[in-house]
Formats: sequence, C-alpha cells, structure tokens
Amino acid sequence: AVGANHSIVLLGDGTIETWGNNSKGQFGNTELRNSKTPILQSAIKEVANISCGYNKSTITNSDGNLNNYGQTDTKDFNNTASISPTGF
Repeated sequence: AVGANHSIVLLGDGTIETWGNNSKGQFGNTELRNSKTPILQSAIKEVANISCGYNKSTITNSDGNLNNYGQTDTKDFNNTASISPTGF
C-alpha cells in the first residue's frame, strides 16, 4: 500500500514492513523517525489487509480488529476498533 509519503508491504507471514515518512506515526510504531529502507514492524502481526492515505495507515488483523495509525484531518490517532465482517 502506498500513502502520500510512506509505504507498507504485507509479507506472506502476516507481518509488515514500512518505509518513508513516519512523522505522524503512520508506521504503527512509537518512533517518529523516517526510513529510506524497509523496517520490519515485529509488534504488528497477523495482518490481513493494509491501506495507506495521506499521513495515515489502516491495518486489519486476521481477527477482524481495525487499527488506525497516523493523522486525520483534525487530529493524530492511534486506536483500535473491532469490526465484524459481513457477507458480500
């Protein structure tokens, strides 16, 4: 997934690597450092889906938890919400 200035890749084992701008915490870690090379985010596991936006990332875990990282238009966020998928 590609945001405005950061990227996330979902690996086959359900972990992610991130790189680019992390000024708003969009990598999902507690460090606000940028990286030119991919960084394994070992604390984030069992990832099923990823998406990126402008200074923000959304990661859905295999158990259905939706995790938001980074910045919205009005404030920074780092929160978790449980969602229940419905049939499509």
